[in-house]
Amino acid sequence: MLLPALVDWITGSSGRTLLTPATNGHMSVGLMCHPSLQVFSLLLAAAVHDLAHPGVTNDFLVRTRHALAARFGGAEGGVNERHHVASFLGLLDDPATDAFAGLSHQDQLRVSTSSVAIRHPTRR
Repeated sequence: MLLPALVDWITGSSGRTLLTPATNGHMSVGLMCHPSLQVFSLLLAAAVHDLAHPGVTNDFLVRTRHALAARFGGAEGGVNERHHVASFLGLLDDPATDAFAGLSHQDQLRVSTSSVAIRHPTRR
């Protein structure tokens, strides 16, 4: 029963959705695609959120001059966050781990755009 309720909440079918167009940097998103792609986009964003996390903060990586900081240090959005995305993109190169395999090109664009739009408040 939990999964159908979650799908209803995500897609707004219950009339009680908390997902709204992303305009202010808070956890919100306007997903303009089929409900199954909406759910896939949210699950994908959640899975990638901390993919290959090294277990330390951005500040620690920068202060210790870690290799990840050298690679992603000046990037807006944080060292770890850029590392998570780079790790995910690396998975897409392998057909065995390509999360977009089986999706049409148009649906791939919808999912990737929707997943990127899902974000949390900026931490400063």
